Amino acid sequence: MSINIFKNLNFYKNLQCHEKVIRDVCSNYTYNHDGPYDLENKKVSRWFDPDSVKKLPLSRCYPNCDSKVREDERYNLILYVSNYLPLFLVDLLYKDKHILIEDFGAGMGRLIFYLSKLGFDNFHAIDNFSQICPSMLEDLMKAGDIKYKLNDFKTTKPIVVNNCSSPTIFITSRFSESIELVCFYTNRRWEEMMKTGKWKEVWKPKEKIFDKLRKNFVFLCKDEDDLAVAYCREDKFEKFKSKLKEYEI
Repeated sequence: MSINIFKNLNFYKNLQCHEKVIRDVCSNYTYNHDGPYDLENKKVSRWFDPDSVKKLPLSRCYPNCDSKVREDERYNLILYVSNYLPLFLVDLLYKDKHILIEDFGAGMGRLIFYLSKLGFDNFHAIDNFSQICPSMLEDLMKAGDIKYKLNDFKTTKPIVVNNCSSPTIFITSRFSESIELVCFYTNRRWEEMMKTGKWKEVWKPKEKIFDKLRKNFVFLCKDEDDLAVAYCREDKFEKFKSKLKEYEI
């Protein structure tokens, strides 16, 4: 199922008013577009430059961006474009604002920030801080008055997971029985691996986890621009599908 996540443009316009908080935090950092990072001196990756969000590469056409998406004014938030789908889905599918939402590869926490403005209040951020300093995430969470857990693999049991990558990294390092919905960035390499069965060769030590995911989770939807895909636990499929019906393309 492909869905139109922009059917209600006011959803994004109402969030846009919060971008000043992100820009204020980002103004304390400089961004590397060509040379090495200098995290100790707050020189971080271009991936966190608020003015470069729509210019960044996409995993389905890496190392290129998508000119259509880049020129699309509907992508109006300071948010990597592949994160629009989870932002939309979490708000639509969950009325319980206290569910634990995990952002795997959270960066400075922009998705968490926008979700908090929708009323959600329970977050787990995962990041190895290879491209930014931890202070960037801390600064945004403090500015947004957001409570969160960081890299707490042992005790957290998320309901929703957004994965900043293709499923390979997520599945081989993080899987929980509690998960109902998981979003991945669209990735052609992963799709090919799934079609040909090559994932078994590459990730054989975790083959049982792959089998579990394939057995218990089903494809739910993708956005119209094919930037991200969502899978849900099989027992949630009909409920979620009914809520998405009016957005189906």
